[in-house]
Amino acid sequence: MNRVNNFANIAYKAHQSALSGEDLMLPSSISRLTQAGLNDIHSPEDFNIICHSVGDEIGILMSWWLDSIACYLMAKKQWTNVKCFYYDIGQPYKDKELKAIYEVIGDDSLHIITEYKLTSKWEKYDWWDFIFPLRNMVLILDAAERIYWGEIYFGVVDWELKKEGCGDKGIEFIRELSVTLKSYPFPVLLNIPLAKMTKSDIVKWYIDNWYKKELHLTMSCLNWEDWHCWKCQSCLKKYLAFLHNGEELKTNSDVRLLKDLIKSYWERTSDNNVGEKFVKEMRESINLL
Repeated sequence: MNRVNNFANIAYKAHQSALSGEDLMLPSSISRLTQAGLNDIHSPEDFNIICHSVGDEIGILMSWWLDSIACYLMAKKQWTNVKCFYYDIGQPYKDKELKAIYEVIGDDSLHIITEYKLTSKWEKYDWWDFIFPLRNMVLILDAAERIYWGEIYFGVVDWELKKEGCGDKGIEFIRELSVTLKSYPFPVLLNIPLAKMTKSDIVKWYIDNWYKKELHLTMSCLNWEDWHCWKCQSCLKKYLAFLHNGEELKTNSDVRLLKDLIKSYWERTSDNNVGEKFVKEMRESINLL
């Protein structure tokens, strides 16, 4: 897929358009530069650019998670031109992730990007035991180069919008990324529709908006097993978010047996490092087990 929102690519398209006489979608930020380049005394008289406009495009960083599927459904309520980008970065759960995504959005809306491979040098860790530095920066900036002016939906949730400790999900990152995206040839806005929501709030949004089918097609697992592994923290968080809303989540094992994971999760939230509201909801859910 062409990088339509990239200065060099736009310049090349302008060259092709001048040769062929075809219409070109040209951002105002580069139109005068393009015209100046065509004002060469050696250029044929019929070399010109015919510009036309294009409607907004919405880009979604797609995964099988509760949040990204919710972002997609929210975008589809408002926009017709929604493009979903799935990044194959080497995740071991890719096959089951794509299967879940296709059941929700179909083939036509999904663009699979394979240019980036993010790995850890610490082979002793499982995939979900560490964070890939600057992952979100790489993927969001790439997606922004693949749409004309519009918006990128980023599924950051309530507790992640902190001043410190959340890296490429925190307040400072969101602020600086928004400035960068507005500097693109076709300016792009960063939309964070889940910013005031917890995982439990997101589950409630699905239920309130009659998206139960889509809710149960989402996955939240960081291992390669066919379904939820019930070994990772993402499985536990999803289970507890369902439990908090009184929604049954079919499991292939008894999550109550995961005593060590529940204990570690309780301890992890003891210093309120994931937000007061999130802690309250998760502890209420754990007490129901």
